[in-house]
Amino acid sequence: MAELAPKAARINALDDDTFHRRRKTYARAGRIPSSEHVFFGLLIDPATGAYRKPADVKPLFEKIGALDAAKKTVMHCRGGIAATVAALQLARLGRDDVAVYDGSMTEWSQDPQRPFEVTP
Repeated sequence: MAELAPKAARINALDDDTFHRRRKTYARAGRIPSSEHVFFGLLIDPATGAYRKPADVKPLFEKIGALDAAKKTVMHCRGGIAATVAALQLARLGRDDVAVYDGSMTEWSQDPQRPFEVTP
């Protein structure tokens, strides 16, 4: 994901405070430019700890265009773990081509040459 592909849906699975840079959890506070946001915690049923039903999470992904087969979808988070939750939910919705950026924000934020968006 070092290069920003123009037809890619980049989805950050971190919490709201980290995504909106109210909390610094890696080298630089901010996000990958044009990344969308689906907090992985919304994909899990808080009462049972199980994955929420695909029909329940589908609107979260539809809203940001992650179900558009014409776009490559790349999930990221802090280190690649939370992103796998979102990738699995997308797979349950029929997207079997989702990538997880395993270095995620930990890797991305350490390279000052990589673009970073710091607006709220």
